[in-house]
Amino acid sequence: MVDEYTYLVTVISRNGKEDQEISNRIKKANAIYYRLCNTVIGKWEIEKNVNVHIFKPIYLPSLLYGSESSVPLDKHLSRVTAMEMRYLWRVADRTKRDRIRNERTRQDVGTVSIKNTIEKRQLRWFGHLCRMSESKKIF
Repeated sequence: MVDEYTYLVTVISRNGKEDQEISNRIKKANAIYYRLCNTVIGKWEIEKNVNVHIFKPIYLPSLLYGSESSVPLDKHLSRVTAMEMRYLWRVADRTKRDRIRNERTRQDVGTVSIKNTIEKRQLRWFGHLCRMSESKKIF
């Protein structure tokens, strides 16, 4: 018996809590952030919209993998939002010392909140489940 098991990039813990899974997602998103930091995000020659186009298909999916089928706690949302804002602050060339609200940074960069993104994904997944025939449902 083990305390945690990794299956298809998802960490399944013995106690059923998602703390380890959230930490795993943040670790993977952090690795992507640092790979992009010195090559793409940190370069002033590259426009903001290019960095946002990298953010949506590369960074967000690694951060939100599997979020459709779970209910995030406030502490999990806080950690994931911190990782999102770390990327967006770098794109907007801001720091915490600038004391600019996250919503203002999201507006300037042209993205929506990660909480809204998770809710949309969950509603889309729920719609798939509702349309699925009864013979295919496993629960």
